[in-house]
Amino acid sequence: MLTFRRYAPLLLTAALAACDDDSTGPGAVDLHFAAQRFETLGRDRIGTGDGHGAMISRAAALALRAGLRPARVRIAVDGVTEEYWALEVERAIVPSLAADLNDAPINLPAALRTMVAWRGGRVERVIAIIVQSDTASFTWAEFRSTELPPPYPVFVGPAFGIMFERGGPVHFAVDGGARSTRESLGAECAVPDSPSFLQLISPVAVPTSCHLARFFTRFNMRVQEGPPAGAAAVRVRVVSMDGHDVPGIRFEYPWLYRPCPVCD
Repeated sequence: MLTFRRYAPLLLTAALAACDDDSTGPGAVDLHFAAQRFETLGRDRIGTGDGHGAMISRAAALALRAGLRPARVRIAVDGVTEEYWALEVERAIVPSLAADLNDAPINLPAALRTMVAWRGGRVERVIAIIVQSDTASFTWAEFRSTELPPPYPVFVGPAFGIMFERGGPVHFAVDGGARSTRESLGAECAVPDSPSFLQLISPVAVPTSCHLARFFTRFNMRVQEGPPAGAAAVRVRVVSMDGHDVPGIRFEYPWLYRPCPVCD
């Protein structure tokens, strides 16, 4: 039987990696209903075997429940530019004790920034990127462990991007680049209740603090229906966003400390 310690680092990487009208573009946003729709979308994506889309959906739901109000951005897909709602979530790992930095047996990025954009009252299309630093290149890199309960994926690589339609297949970024910088850190906000998904790995993935923030983000990527490896005949789509100020939220998580059983 697998112990929590055995797969907690992988789950942490995965977890750090989630409109009330029916129009196709942005309308007035009711944060409560938008969060509910992303939670529903997350469950639907799990049902189709898309763990990536589920995690992106639940990241958006977490930010919306914390009171983050998204802003309009313009994103081009195959040369057609349309308006989307967008928000950004920064997850930062912070040491709870000074010794943690010296004793930590795992090497994880200090922060992950996830921008989620969507259009349609029922969240008809979702576009998201995850970056580990201010600038990064997209590559197709994923590791799936047999120790993880499916369909949870583990994101590895400098940047990761996806696009999917409601009920449709997920498209993964295969190349391109992104820039995402935190421009400001604002008022403290209440840490939202953890959804049932995160309760599976509590307390590792439960944020200990929350602050409003603002990011400057832009990207361009080619996406391909996944998994892309060896699927040269699958249609490739081009997705890009010029620089936008994106409202966001910063969650801080405690450093995962796991004693090394063979170091003493």
